[in-house]
Amino acid sequence: MRKQVNEFKAAIPGHVVSKYVQEMAVLVVAGQSVRWKRPDLGSIKFNCDGAWNASTMHGGIGWVARDFAGLLQVAGGTGKLMFLSSIAAEAAAVRAAMGGCCESGLY
Repeated sequence: MRKQVNEFKAAIPGHVVSKYVQEMAVLVVAGQSVRWKRPDLGSIKFNCDGAWNASTMHGGIGWVARDFAGLLQVAGGTGKLMFLSSIAAEAAAVRAAMGGCCESGLY
């Protein structure tokens, strides 16, 4: 996946990607806009989430890592999992994000 990310970065001017990231970084939580904040210079920020359906016990996880410029470094996720609770789904998302960090050398 890193190869595809690097090809994407090479093909798209940085200002276009940064503008897209800024536009997509607004989330509405409890009626208020929340913006994604970039990490410090030279840092990578991981965001992860778990989802769970209590009636079916099915769930999924997803995570992304972005650099200080807001550019995607690595991402992953799946939707074909089963959990006993929403907190278990969230914990699995954190674990997957940390595994992705180690596998991609972002530590």
